[in-house]
Amino acid sequence: MTPITSREIRLASRPTGRPSADNFSLDQVAIGPPGEGHVLVRNLVMSVDPYMRGRMNDMASYVPPFELGKPLDGGAVGEVVESRASAFKPGDAVVSNYGWREYFVAPDGIDVYFDNVAGETLEAALSALRVHGRIIACGAISMYNDQKPRRGPSNLFNMITKRLTMKGLIVTDWLDRQAEFQHEVGGYLRAGTLISKETVVNGIEEAVRAFMGLFDGTNVGKMVVTLG
Repeated sequence: MTPITSREIRLASRPTGRPSADNFSLDQVAIGPPGEGHVLVRNLVMSVDPYMRGRMNDMASYVPPFELGKPLDGGAVGEVVESRASAFKPGDAVVSNYGWREYFVAPDGIDVYFDNVAGETLEAALSALRVHGRIIACGAISMYNDQKPRRGPSNLFNMITKRLTMKGLIVTDWLDRQAEFQHEVGGYLRAGTLISKETVVNGIEEAVRAFMGLFDGTNVGKMVVTLG
């Protein structure tokens, strides 16, 4: 196949305090065909998150810092374009941590994994159906437990507590329960009983603006960038 030209956002310099557009660069790279056991993916939606600011510092943390001159990374939902991995075929929806770029080649398994997002928006697949949704559920249950003696349970907290703890979702093995969590919460989204709110910015060339907007409070709900 002819190499694909992909745009990606790189960290050009480490910010001091608030990031600015000068700390980033928009570059183009040629993406070749996938090797054995790898997939070529076109990203459709990517996430920008406040924690990414900490990764721009050259210091030890729970996640490695971004490297200067290298593309940033973050959660993304994409579509398989070409596959040499038995678990995938062209057109499959996949989730990865290869955000901040339009295309990439990576091995399947931990780096890229299948995600059934049929019936939900891709934006919701990065918010309500993933770690952000689980965090909100945990927070709601915590608030419910904290406030119950003083105010009594609210319908929202009571519903979340009953539905999620009953199924063992908000426990130490919550990472192993992603498929179950996604199936149930996805049903709420499709039924309209749960509304997921995202702020959507279009185009990788606008990703830096979207990221900096997090510090201005320009987003309502999850901030995502569409690339497709």
